[in-house]
Amino acid sequence: MTKVVASLPDGTRFDFVVHSGIDQFISQRIKNRGSWEPFETGIMISLLRPGDVFIDIGANIGWYTVMSALTVGRSGHVFAFEPAGDNADLLERNVALNRLDNVKLFRCALAESTGAMQFVRSPTNMGDHRVVSSTGAVGATTVAVDTLDRLVACSEVELAKARIVKIDTQGAELFVLKGAQNAFMGLRDECAIFIEFSPNLLRMHDSVASESFLQMLGKLARNIYVINSRFRTVHPISNDELRGFAASCSGASEDVGLDLILAPRDDSQLRRFRRPYQLLLKPRFLRRRAGGTAGRTADR
Repeated sequence: MTKVVASLPDGTRFDFVVHSGIDQFISQRIKNRGSWEPFETGIMISLLRPGDVFIDIGANIGWYTVMSALTVGRSGHVFAFEPAGDNADLLERNVALNRLDNVKLFRCALAESTGAMQFVRSPTNMGDHRVVSSTGAVGATTVAVDTLDRLVACSEVELAKARIVKIDTQGAELFVLKGAQNAFMGLRDECAIFIEFSPNLLRMHDSVASESFLQMLGKLARNIYVINSRFRTVHPISNDELRGFAASCSGASEDVGLDLILAPRDDSQLRRFRRPYQLLLKPRFLRRRAGGTAGRTADR
């Protein structure tokens, strides 16, 4: 591992450890720049308040876990989920380095049922580990799987005060949503959901998964925004536009996708990030991404 001094957009500085040499995107970017996805990080900081709860599904080495724990303070809580052992080890180290006693780590993936799933690791991109639906995948191991519905019902996760839920699971987002349907009915109106939409990764699990994913988003009764890190703006987008984007992804790189915010109906806090620009939804205009069970996608 390598320790760096990292910083948040609001100027907060803190120690942070990253993978040494083997992680070509997330760790490398933090080593080089001392930060990870500053625009998305800034949006989240603007939404969080002391005492809030942050749910980090696909926490990787803990960038968003640490950021949110520092922001919500001791009166708040962060619940982080990371199935890859080496990523979870660094997350625990980052929590300890910053003396954060408001973080609870679950070393598991979230899906629609409890048990275990096959898990394939990327050798060079620690943000590209994936759960897989089929058995017999080359190099696959097994990871524990739980559901957010069960964890909330058992009072292991405090969802009632959640201000942000972040879901970035490299194509397993639909599994997460299906296992959280009851829990999400109890989300407070002010809660925002940050989620990745990668149609081709979703289709690797099920040919109609992309459409099922969009139907699930519709049930959450929130305004949908797409994040454009290149232009540092967010822009409203409809389900029909997302369907068009999904259709246009056929034949494109598997990891082309969009970062979405499912915003509260009163989304006034996001308006400061809205600026006019040409919304580019064709895959050839989108840079490829590196996120997954590991945290947010890369803008490189």
